[in-house]
Amino acid sequence: MKSKEKKPPRVKLRGARPRYRIELVDDSRLERVWSVRASRVRLALAIVAVICLCAGTGVLIVGFTPIKRQIPGYMTGAERASSLQVLMRIDSLQTAIHANQAFMDNLSTLLDTDRTSNDSVAASGKRQPHMSIDSLISSSARERKFVAMMEESEKYNLKVLSPLAAEGMLWAHPVPDGIVLEQSRSLPMLQLIVPKTSGVRAIADGRVIDRAYDPASRTFSIMVQHEQGFVSRYSSLGRPLVDKGAHVLSGQAMSEPRPQGKTIGIEMWRDGTPLIPADYVARPSSEMPTQSIENPRGR
Repeated sequence: MKSKEKKPPRVKLRGARPRYRIELVDDSRLERVWSVRASRVRLALAIVAVICLCAGTGVLIVGFTPIKRQIPGYMTGAERASSLQVLMRIDSLQTAIHANQAFMDNLSTLLDTDRTSNDSVAASGKRQPHMSIDSLISSSARERKFVAMMEESEKYNLKVLSPLAAEGMLWAHPVPDGIVLEQSRSLPMLQLIVPKTSGVRAIADGRVIDRAYDPASRTFSIMVQHEQGFVSRYSSLGRPLVDKGAHVLSGQAMSEPRPQGKTIGIEMWRDGTPLIPADYVARPSSEMPTQSIENPRGR
């Protein structure tokens, strides 16, 4: 009889990776229903995959179902905009309440018969909101450099472009019988002493773009848009004779005479750049352009 060969015993190698087996056994039948083997690395990867799958499923459910509205703090775009608007209104109302409270406190202090003679000055601004610190910060070096660069670039407009554009226009004196203050000839605001019987006239054709009233001085101001990008402003006027949006001609009266005959101011700009009005409307008569009598302006 042949002897059975014995199998060599299994030798466990050092450093071999341990493997894990998960089995599902039916005890009643002693049968293996399901079995799986995996190393430690594969088991860790499987656990991570299951966690990622669960997290992704939760994100999809929250993102694409109405359940996301149950999350605390969740708001749609319209709800967020409405909330910001309400907060801004509340802030404005709080500022108004503080101002009204300060007025009431000052009024009660002034009406108090037992107060001293100088306590109203100290109590006049107790509840007024303080000015923001940001508004008190001086200009930075970069801001000053930018302003200097813009001023340098505008020199060309002031010295070259503006005079060339002005040569093609006919400028009228705002007050023919007025007196120009000499110290204002080199300033952005030209000042003229107007007689009691004279009003102010338009220096060129244009359209009235603004008319305002100053209750402190009880005077009016008029701003006119001209051609070639010129804008003129007349301040300290009497009652205006033109409304906003009206077209005016060169030399047309725009205000009634002021009974007291005060000083008026005239300012000019071209494309937003301040000009010296005396260079255009207060030049000597020998330098002013002449107008043909056969073809008068505006007819």
